Amino acid sequence: MSLIDRVRLVSEDHALALRKLIEANRNKVAAITFNLGYLPGSDKSIQTRAESTDEALSASIQLLTTGGYLCVTAYRGHSGGKTEAETVEAFMRKSQIEGNAVDCYEPESSNSPPILWVLRKR
Repeated sequence: MSLIDRVRLVSEDHALALRKLIEANRNKVAAITFNLGYLPGSDKSIQTRAESTDEALSASIQLLTTGGYLCVTAYRGHSGGKTEAETVEAFMRKSQIEGNAVDCYEPESSNSPPILWVLRKR
């Protein structure tokens, strides 16, 4: 079996796509990565939003296996980016209280650099 046989690519709203995966894949996924905001060089009106990101993060926890990783890069420098980053932070803080391991990496900078959150499900 090649690695491509173990990968499923989905192009859809992140909250909707992850909710659809829960029933068949609950506690089976080893890693989920989010790169929030918009695709550089593309239509900046197409971007992730705090509300759907919160839903997607909640679905992600249900998909992750014990020991699985959720990595989220939140860009704050665009319209809605600060609100979305705050939503991610609230989710991660709540997850930490619930017993998951959470680390945050924020580069020192005078502008608003992206923040990387790494959660390990326990």
